[in-house]
Amino acid sequence: MPTPTKKGNPLAASLRKRLAAAVLKKSERQVAETCGCSRQALARALAGLPVYRGTVALVERYLEYLKGTRAR
Repeated sequence: MPTPTKKGNPLAASLRKRLAAAVLKKSERQVAETCGCSRQALARALAGLPVYRGTVALVERYLEYLKGTRAR
């Protein structure tokens, strides 16, 4: 288990994979705007670097939103 740092912990691999697919489908800028986080935070999350808990929450909310819009 990764040790916590000032930034927090890396995004889970499953979330990172889904987020990367969204970036490939749209664009990094568009995903960051819709997600509500900065492009730098998005890049850190995609790279597997530690991110703040708030960033993780925004990414999770965004991915749930995508899941809901695809189900319609």
